[in-house]
Amino acid sequence: MASTPYRPDTRAFLWYTMSAMWLGIYLAVAAISNARDMVAPLSRIQLPLLSGLCAYLGARLPRPGEVVTYEVRARRVRRAVWFCFVLYFHLVLTFTLIDPGMGRNFLSFLHAGIEERADYIQGHINFTPLYTIRTIYWNGYRNGYISRANLMLNLAGNIFVFAPLAFFIPYLWRGKHPTLRFLVLTLAAVLSVELCQLVFMCGSCDIDDFILNFGGATATYLLLCLPPMRRLVARAFLCA
Repeated sequence: MASTPYRPDTRAFLWYTMSAMWLGIYLAVAAISNARDMVAPLSRIQLPLLSGLCAYLGARLPRPGEVVTYEVRARRVRRAVWFCFVLYFHLVLTFTLIDPGMGRNFLSFLHAGIEERADYIQGHINFTPLYTIRTIYWNGYRNGYISRANLMLNLAGNIFVFAPLAFFIPYLWRGKHPTLRFLVLTLAAVLSVELCQLVFMCGSCDIDDFILNFGGATATYLLLCLPPMRRLVARAFLCA
């Protein structure tokens, strides 16, 4: 039976309105430096998460009495996932390149002199595997220079920052060889961020960051490949 044009019911409209509200708050906080400094990074991450979740819930609700085919419903959910991906992409750029609160300012390289560039290269570039994890994180924690909370925040942040790609890439870019596609695109994303941090002198270009970023995304991908997780994702996002 052919589906009728989709018009959301009151519940879906409320979900979409809440999504727009959370998105507006997030954009306002991101645009106003005083507001950004007042809101903790974890709280700022919650705002786009709430916006994406509300958009997803709204996409799943049909109009009462409407006959909706599987394809129509899946297409609406897919648009909501694209919306979530754009929010996620913005978050990654913000916290790795833009946010001064995280020590990021991608325009600082424009005013950097030769000495400043030399100091950056000496203090913010590491190509020795596990050096930063062992020397800065672990030894800093043991010697009291880094608190347990900061240690876990740094490690967890690097592990999970690219973990959502384990879902987004297979869902949004389907086709043959999904594992190879995931590995190539994730590798490109992680390397791009590290190279941008090197070029724009914001953050650090660190092989340990790459290990944690790529390892966290790959571990998440393997977890989602387990049959129970695949069935759960397929049911939740209509991608069976």
